Amino acid sequence: MLETSLEKLVEDRIVIVEGECKVDDMSSEHTVNAQKIWSIGELRQQMARGLVLQINAASCGSLLPFLQTALGDFAPGECAVAIQYERDGASARLKLADDWRVKVSDQLLEQLQSRLGEDAVSIEY
Repeated sequence: MLETSLEKLVEDRIVIVEGECKVDDMSSEHTVNAQKIWSIGELRQQMARGLVLQINAASCGSLLPFLQTALGDFAPGECAVAIQYERDGASARLKLADDWRVKVSDQLLEQLQSRLGEDAVSIEY
């Protein structure tokens, strides 16, 4: 564990630690005995249950080729993908087939957010 965990401990990078925290009675300093360390990306990949993309009718046609490529590049994966489709005040959630399950990575999220907008991409846990 030590070798794989050390590379995650980088200045200004957030990590999630599972372990035991103790206070030294003499010095009053806190110490953590880590059993597991995850990067944000690793935990996101492990915990994400669904990726939801908000798309409206006006932009739908031009987005299909982009979505095929972007999602295809990160498939197969464990995370289900759904499209929240909106048109004329009505909306529906369309769950994509299991073939479109993806690995939710920083790169995929950046691609989707740059094209759809940050508010149009969400992860369900």
